[in-house]
Amino acid sequence: MHRNAVKAALFLLSASLIMSAAQRGQRGAAAPPHDTHDLSGVWLGRAITTGLNDPGPVYTPAGKAAEDKNKPSFGSRAVVPALGNDPLGAANPPGIPRLMINHPTKFQFIPLQDKMIQLLSWYKVWREIWTDGRKPPEDPDPTWYGYSTAKWQGDEFVITTTGLDPRAWADCTGTPKSEDAVVEERYHRLDRDNLQLTVTITDPKYYVKPIGAKFIYRLDPEQSLFEDIFAPIDEESFNKRVRNPAGGVNR
Repeated sequence: MHRNAVKAALFLLSASLIMSAAQRGQRGAAAPPHDTHDLSGVWLGRAITTGLNDPGPVYTPAGKAAEDKNKPSFGSRAVVPALGNDPLGAANPPGIPRLMINHPTKFQFIPLQDKMIQLLSWYKVWREIWTDGRKPPEDPDPTWYGYSTAKWQGDEFVITTTGLDPRAWADCTGTPKSEDAVVEERYHRLDRDNLQLTVTITDPKYYVKPIGAKFIYRLDPEQSLFEDIFAPIDEESFNKRVRNPAGGVNR
């Protein structure tokens, strides 16, 4: 009995020493190499339901009036989806920056000579991001994904987007943006496997000061995109079968 106890103690001690050595080795191991200016690969995001809250919006009177019209399914003002008016409920495009932050989408950057192409799984969207130094149009016609230009600032790839359709909410909590909104995306490769996105929206018509938040994407081990489309025919069927009955709405 005594010998068995001694053997057990020695076994536990050996296991503890091996685990401790392994942990020291992991801590001491060099991080895998990466180039901070290389954004290639397929990146995977997470579903985020907290919106742009770091810092969150302080509204102008016009911005507050726009927010009051929005009835989201997430955040402090959430209502049941059947009673809300989220544009995504009718399978409308999410727009920028919501396309990037509120859905576990995959995306990939493809650098070309005068532009960066960004491919996204959600809605199977592609973005044309000009890197040749051109200026954005002064009075663009609003579109769901706007007009984007970009440049490197140190280790950050900075995209500036204007000309956005105000019908698309800025995030899933119903944060509005006007046609004058300027969206800045700063992509910073922290290490081989992690990419940080800092989003800032400047919109003096709706916000007293800029709003924003940070988001993290992981390098996708599968390195493949997939089709993730909210089709109107599917959304209509889902709403009739699930969303509306769950909210006590008969339509």
